[in-house]
Amino acid sequence: MHRKKWVALLLVLLLTTGLFTGCSPAEKGYYDLVKEASNQKMFEQTGSIELNLDQLPANTFEGENVFTEAVVKNAIANHKLNFLGKANMNQGEFQYDLSIVDKKTGAKIELISLIGKADVLYIKVDQMVRYLKEFGDAEDNQKLDQLFGDTEYVSLSIRDLEEIMPPGNPPIGLKNNYLQDSSRQQMIWLRLFDGLIDKVYDQYQPGLVTKTNNRYALTLRAADSIEVAKPLAVYTIKNIDKLGLSLKSFLSSLTPNELAVLGLTPEMKEGALQGIGTMVAEINQNRDQYLTIIEEIDVSSDELKQLVNDSELVTTFEKKDARTYDTFTRMHVHVTPEGPAEVLNFTLNMQQTQKGVGSVQIDVPNGKVISFKDLQNRMPKQMKVNVDHGRYFMDKGFSNTSGTIDVRLIDDHAYLPLRQIAESMEEKVGWDQELRQAYVERNGKRHMFTEMILDDKAFVKIRDLGNIGYRVAWDDSTRTITIEQ
Repeated sequence: MHRKKWVALLLVLLLTTGLFTGCSPAEKGYYDLVKEASNQKMFEQTGSIELNLDQLPANTFEGENVFTEAVVKNAIANHKLNFLGKANMNQGEFQYDLSIVDKKTGAKIELISLIGKADVLYIKVDQMVRYLKEFGDAEDNQKLDQLFGDTEYVSLSIRDLEEIMPPGNPPIGLKNNYLQDSSRQQMIWLRLFDGLIDKVYDQYQPGLVTKTNNRYALTLRAADSIEVAKPLAVYTIKNIDKLGLSLKSFLSSLTPNELAVLGLTPEMKEGALQGIGTMVAEINQNRDQYLTIIEEIDVSSDELKQLVNDSELVTTFEKKDARTYDTFTRMHVHVTPEGPAEVLNFTLNMQQTQKGVGSVQIDVPNGKVISFKDLQNRMPKQMKVNVDHGRYFMDKGFSNTSGTIDVRLIDDHAYLPLRQIAESMEEKVGWDQELRQAYVERNGKRHMFTEMILDDKAFVKIRDLGNIGYRVAWDDSTRTITIEQ
């Protein structure tokens, strides 16, 4: 592998592990306190999220049907998002209720609720739909009514997730239960961090965490990122053997079940072990060159500071009593890519209190529930086909596919294979042997087509698809057919 690729790999590893594995007393205390809170099995959480928007890029407010900058800023400045939640990690159950609060009047609008029970996630959508309709026009609101009707909850199962993911890309780590799998993933990754703290970065102190009484504060300033990363990179290179051993020890300790929870396979594990060995050997062989490259990095990069300005992330963590933890996070982003018109400047504040409790009760919703699959079936399906090269794009609401389709151009008419089109729209297609005609069957009724048989396949004119209610449009500039159900 080219040397620059190994440098890139090393930097990624540093940024995702080393920054949070320093071992000053404050950093170790911060890590231990976060881990202690994460080990609570039954808890309640309350909190709020506030966004202060100072400036967005000018092109954000260009075009038709967009809100003005003043309207957006005013709406954001006067509202915050509150959340109230509870979870039983032992049973893998949770419920979170989100609401929008007017900061001046205290008026609250219920927005959405999430309930996790066993392997099903229930999303309360009726409140959100009502809220969205306050901003929509008559046409948009009619579409919302057609889609949701009087639905209160949408249920989403693991099977639903698997069906909408692209082939070969199952939802990583989600096999049986959302919350339990997430908790197990967290516990596994904490083993990795424990090893890094105790055996690799035990002598590294980045000075990112301070302690005042029982409160810890972690501060990351974007303009100081090079100053932070440089000594971290030097330390890592000089201790690359310890890092390699720690990573290999962690991977080797993973059981088949733990691999599955992380969405990994035995083959991926073996590949990672080999890759770590190669990385360690490469860095040891070229250690002086890597150290020289790092030393030559301009720590006081004016270009970086002009780009990120005073952007920073500050998180405080405090243990209030034996079972209660307070967290406050402030993320300030002030980025100037190329000029004043592209400035992005906002501050996000998040406050949360987590309290351990003796019991948590989560009930399955008893309102009007529609499955995710049934909701998707209500959504319009649209296929765009280019008649010259046969490439198509299929939009099914929550999922989409693309590929090629056999298009025949005969006497200035475009013909498409009926079965592929109709089945893409989840229609039932058949062949009437007596009439020698293809048909689409709906609710027990056959809709016959006059087709052309080519290479043992039934092709139909695109305009004939309108006979079963499809909307068909032609774009002459792109030579594209749009078929919508």
